[in-house]
Amino acid sequence: MSSREEVLILDDDEAVRRLLSTIVEEEGYVPKTFATAKEALKRIEEVRPIAILADIYMPEMNGLDFMREIRKSYPHLPVIVLTGFPDQNVFRETLKYRISDFIAKPFDIETVKQSLQKLLGSDDSYADAFLETVTHRLRKARLNLGLKQSEVASRCGLSTSQVSQIELRQSAPSVTTLLKLCRALHLTMSELVEGF
Repeated sequence: MSSREEVLILDDDEAVRRLLSTIVEEEGYVPKTFATAKEALKRIEEVRPIAILADIYMPEMNGLDFMREIRKSYPHLPVIVLTGFPDQNVFRETLKYRISDFIAKPFDIETVKQSLQKLLGSDDSYADAFLETVTHRLRKARLNLGLKQSEVASRCGLSTSQVSQIELRQSAPSVTTLLKLCRALHLTMSELVEGF
C-alpha cells in the first residue's frame, strides 16, 4: 500500500472526525478530514481518496447532496455513510448513490474497521457476502409467509423467473427491486441489510 492512499472523512462533529482519523490511521491509510461538504468537494481533486466516510446530516450541504455531486466524477468510489438518524427513508436515499456501507451512530470502532477492511481489501468478497445474505433473507421471508415464488412475483410486478434468479443468486437485484420485494414480504430494508 502506498503512503499516499487517503481516506476522506466528512463530518461536522470534530470529535467524530478525530476518532475516524485514528481508525483510518490504524488501518494504514492517511485521513483527510473536512467539516463541511462544500470544502470537501473543493479539495477532492487534490486529495484523490480511495474511500469516503461521510455523515448525512450537516449544515449548509448535507451528505446526500455531497454524494450526488461526488457520483458525477467518481461513480465507483467506495462511500461509507455514518448517521445518527438511521431510518429506512435515509437508507433508501443513500442507496440511490451506491453507498458501500451504512453505519449507525454511535458506532463501534470495530464495525468501522471491518467495513474499511471489506471495502479496501478484496474487491468481490464484500459484494458476494452481501448478495448471499440478502437473497437468503428474501427466500427465508418468503417461506415463512408460505408464499410461492409466483405469488411474490405477482405482488412485485416481476416474473417468477426473476424471483427465482434472485433467490438463486443468478441475478443481482436493483435497489428498486429490493424495495418491491421487501414490501411484498413485509420486510424493512434495515432488516434485509442488517449487518452490512
